Amino acid sequence: RVFGITFERSALRTTFSPDTFANVWQEGERIGYTVRLENTTAAPITARLRFRAASRDGGDVYEKTLAERVKPGAERLVAFRFKPRRFGHYTVTLTKQHDGVEQTFPRTLAHLRSRERGARPFDAKGMFFGCWHVGSVDTVRLAGMLGMDGFSGLNPANDEALRWMRHYGMQDFNGARVMRIGGSLAGNRDEAEDLAILREKMPPLFVEPGPVHKPVFGAILCEPGGVGTGNAGFGEYFGEEPYDVAKLTGTQASRYANYKYQFLTIRKVFKELAPDLKVMLPNGNWCFTIPFLQDPETRHLMDGVKCDFQFYTRLPEQQMHQCSIHSMYYFQEAWKKYRPGETPILVFGEGPDISPVYPGGSTEEVSAAHRIRCSVIMAGYGAHHQHSWATSIHQSGGENHCSGGFVDNEVSLNPELSYAAFATHTRHMRHATFDSYTNPGSFSAYCANFRNHQTGRLVRLLWSIRGTREFLIDAAPGRLTVYDAMDNLVQPAARDGGSVIVAGPMPLYVYGTDEQTAITLGATDHGDSQPGAIVSRLGNAADLFTEQTADADPDYIEMMPEYIRRFPVAMETATVPADAAHGGRALAVRLPPQQIDRGLMPYTTCLKPAKPVPIDGKASHILVWVKAASDWGRIVYVLRDAKGKRWTSVGLKGQWNADDMPGDSTFCFDGWRLLRYELPANAPWDCFRELGFTNWGSEDEKSLVELPLALEKIYIERRTSVMYGNDRHAIPGETPVLLGDMYVEYARDDDRGAEVVRLSKIRAPEVAAAALPNPIAELRQRGTLPPGRIVKVEDPDTWFDGTRGVFSFEMPTNAVSADIWLSLNRDGRGALRQGSGLKASPAQVSGFLAGTEFHAFLVYTDRAGAVSKPSEPFSFKLIDHFSHQ
Repeated sequence: RVFGITFERSALRTTFSPDTFANVWQEGERIGYTVRLENTTAAPITARLRFRAASRDGGDVYEKTLAERVKPGAERLVAFRFKPRRFGHYTVTLTKQHDGVEQTFPRTLAHLRSRERGARPFDAKGMFFGCWHVGSVDTVRLAGMLGMDGFSGLNPANDEALRWMRHYGMQDFNGARVMRIGGSLAGNRDEAEDLAILREKMPPLFVEPGPVHKPVFGAILCEPGGVGTGNAGFGEYFGEEPYDVAKLTGTQASRYANYKYQFLTIRKVFKELAPDLKVMLPNGNWCFTIPFLQDPETRHLMDGVKCDFQFYTRLPEQQMHQCSIHSMYYFQEAWKKYRPGETPILVFGEGPDISPVYPGGSTEEVSAAHRIRCSVIMAGYGAHHQHSWATSIHQSGGENHCSGGFVDNEVSLNPELSYAAFATHTRHMRHATFDSYTNPGSFSAYCANFRNHQTGRLVRLLWSIRGTREFLIDAAPGRLTVYDAMDNLVQPAARDGGSVIVAGPMPLYVYGTDEQTAITLGATDHGDSQPGAIVSRLGNAADLFTEQTADADPDYIEMMPEYIRRFPVAMETATVPADAAHGGRALAVRLPPQQIDRGLMPYTTCLKPAKPVPIDGKASHILVWVKAASDWGRIVYVLRDAKGKRWTSVGLKGQWNADDMPGDSTFCFDGWRLLRYELPANAPWDCFRELGFTNWGSEDEKSLVELPLALEKIYIERRTSVMYGNDRHAIPGETPVLLGDMYVEYARDDDRGAEVVRLSKIRAPEVAAAALPNPIAELRQRGTLPPGRIVKVEDPDTWFDGTRGVFSFEMPTNAVSADIWLSLNRDGRGALRQGSGLKASPAQVSGFLAGTEFHAFLVYTDRAGAVSKPSEPFSFKLIDHFSHQ
């Protein structure tokens, strides 16, 4: 254990700074960095400085070494200048050596091609890119240099930020900041009273036109939910009861009625004040709009959706589950049915939030690739206005998974790989709109077609979700112009009179084809996924899994039925030959024809070994060789720990962002690929959850992993259809998935054997807690009035994060205020007053932990100042409905 660290500052103090803002240079500019050396001693110091800058592809490397002598107490400036020969992302390093000490100063830079900037009207053809929460000058400049031309609705922080917006032609099309005005309504559905409130409070929320403010739309209702519109709520797409707003019951029906009342009432005043503004319903998830489209009283009263979407590390092409972009398919199908011939306005005002680059979040490559592919898929569903890409991480929520930016932090402003990649994207897409998809022959290889409306040229974006693929284009190399994600030209190879382009997860931009040009696939390379240095073979799947069972563990099958439904069935299994590299034999798992087509939801079956397979020590990953055909099936692992607790690789039941967000266990590839999945573990002493813990669930959130582990069984998921591009496609049923050799991988050699297991069981001694005070018992003794009663606790209309609730309660008519006390103990020990001075029921109280049972007590005060006895405890637990935030 490390109990303390001391730091020593160099006697030759050094700063290493770019000669331009945020390490970003434009085409034609010479790159320069300045080193400032300050000698704080009484003797001269000679330092050796080594400067190195390298483009991402290694095609341009500049190095220079200097020896600099700095006099006692003096400063010296040293300049490094070079002319870049590539575009995009560079790593930059300054190494300083003196007196036997070496220091390294890392930076990055972005070198961008020239691009068009300037204001455009909202209805101009092309893509619009903006940033979420414009405020600071730095944010505006970062976004402007990228080629962004809009923002999602916050005013500039000061006049300098406003000046930069004008410089870059950035605009705000949000004309009414009324999405949260529903919280001002009286709450009793008295339309006359509520209209009076709205006519008083809404006028200041409308935006006056100006140099950057060009009002076009306003959104009504902020991040609502709870009406059954999760991605598994639409049974018509998987063989069950269709979604029907007229058949909602209970809480869902009452919620919809309340939202409908709010929408109709707010919209009435909205149109009185701004009859020409477009009405967006809601600011939130597009599926929430579907019941309003079904309802004949509301279906023609909205013009589109101001989209709010959390994404994090998920694959942009992810099938229906939590936070799937493909759920836009549900919305578009409903719109076409109820508003035929009309096109909805789709504006992204928040998200998709891509996780920042750090361990447990994104890598540089994933962050860059996912941003571009999210943008393309959103455009494929008609969302060409994408106003909410985060720039720097100092925005609200920027230092957690939400809204990771394009730079490392707000101080050094080193651009990440995603900055350069997105700059490429904005340049190519400024005047382009989505045209179509061309499937080259796989559901994991993409060709998205866009049309530039200024030049008429077709630009195709090519990528492979896993590994790299050869895209074979029926056009000679001389006809094509190809740019990589860094905006560098790529020379296609010639083959059989056509061209070969190799694409990976980051899209390439291809010009020179037309609608008739054929595109097919060649070889696949999965060399990016290989075993680590320290592995141990568990066996071959064909030998390990000897039994297929009807197991249907609720923690797996019912992990989150509002968003993912899994249907247990029997599948066909067989042992088949495989090449030696993958085990010499393999277990083939085939989904036979089914009586009920489950459409966009997976079938699943359980495979068991004769006895659990032991996993020695503390392995970091479980590995399996899989041969797939991009059917978007999956392998799910079930483990048992040393104390018999079950661990399943879908996360804790009911938990968000835990069911293999990165898709590491998904069959979204063709051919043989090694699937690596992190294993759960707790560190010794403080029980810190290792990074792989996130994607595993056990009995509850307090469970600890007790090593050693054993593999108890696996589930294999298969599908009959998938979402590809913007439509549903059938999967060939005759293609089995093959499972070959299985391994576990270790981060260190010391993680094998009994000693690491012994160390894992070391726990910090428990500190005995002092006796908790019991304010409820004290209030019960002091109170003189009869107790009131808490009737119910419900989620609020917006921000369903489980930390706030709407409390309905009863108290006498002479009561003037009420307090709500919350305790983890039913007898009131440790209670805290979370709601104070509440004037009427219902009232919102916040500040408690989601997914945790609390016991609430009501205490009221009358006009004379007398206090009541506490009510009987009301027990409740609210869940974090993450998608409605």
